[in-house]
Amino acid sequence: MTQSGLTAFARQVHFVEDRATVLERTADAVQGATGAAWVAAYTRDDAGSFTRGAAAGEVPFGSPDGVDADDPALVAMRTERGAVDGPEESVLAGTLVLPFLTGGGVTGMLAVGPALHPYTPAERERLFAVANAVAIALEVQQLREVRRELAAWRERAEWAERELAVLQRVLSYAPGSDAAGGSLAGNDSASASS
Repeated sequence: MTQSGLTAFARQVHFVEDRATVLERTADAVQGATGAAWVAAYTRDDAGSFTRGAAAGEVPFGSPDGVDADDPALVAMRTERGAVDGPEESVLAGTLVLPFLTGGGVTGMLAVGPALHPYTPAERERLFAVANAVAIALEVQQLREVRRELAAWRERAEWAERELAVLQRVLSYAPGSDAAGGSLAGNDSASASS
């Protein structure tokens, strides 16, 4: 994929429906466009760490499957709010690290391994634009999932309300109760004592 193909990918990624597919295609597209030895896409997990969701190219042995939230590369990305070169003390040392930025901060990242040549400012900017597009695509997918869950819960609540209404009608006409839902036995004892 060429650099212009990378720009086209950034426009199209919003229309991919599956989260894993977004990460896989992103890693493939960036690795193909840059000629980098490898590319890995990470997303934040529930514990706050970052887990590798996809990779392309020749990922080196020992490349991290997860990155701690306080890894120096992540701290630098949060500080700069942009692309950073992985510091020496980072598990991502020697890579170009691009954040997935949303309103919630850094929600993931793209680690781009060594390239054939240093990245120009224009290439870095284009890669940062791709990372931003991926961040938005993943955020939209998460919102879609929340909507689906909300619709399912709403459906369950409506079903429970219907079931409760039926149960109330059944109980109000059960033998030994009057139409108002009271006990006829109670009424009999009250009339027997009078």
